[in-house]
Amino acid sequence: MEIKVGEIWKDIRGYESLYQVSNLGRVKSIPREGTKGGFLKPSISKSGYLCVTLSKNNKTKRFPIHRLVANNFLEVNHKDGNKLNNKLNNLEFVTKSQNILHRFRVLKQKPYRKYNGIKWDTKQGINEYHRMYYKLNKEKILKYQKERRKTILTHEVFEANAYKVKGEGEW
Repeated sequence: MEIKVGEIWKDIRGYESLYQVSNLGRVKSIPREGTKGGFLKPSISKSGYLCVTLSKNNKTKRFPIHRLVANNFLEVNHKDGNKLNNKLNNLEFVTKSQNILHRFRVLKQKPYRKYNGIKWDTKQGINEYHRMYYKLNKEKILKYQKERRKTILTHEVFEANAYKVKGEGEW
């Protein structure tokens, strides 16, 4: 499989450990028992969109690729900042960085901590915000990752299903 510069792959929601979609609009199957994996060949729908067919539990479903990319890479933003206002004209798809910029620029929210005069509505500010978040939550993040690895090894489950294991073999 040819990897392109700047290409980021994410598991497709609902098809974790089976398929991934990239930020460049490519879809691939994950190697597993019974399949070697590889890029899926898109077809063109009657309405002119590129589509792929995904299967799970012997059921197939056809998806437009642009929807897979949007659903797995974009967040929904409430333009007015009111999380209770779910009207269509108040919603927009944005990247995580755009969502953070919206919080600082439009809603005039400040980060949880001040940090040496960095402007939070810049790319540098967003990067620093992510670094600070990781730093503040490092112990929680590392504990979660350790528990997840232990679950995967103990219960012999795919990584994407590790969160479903509640306790001693309970699902």
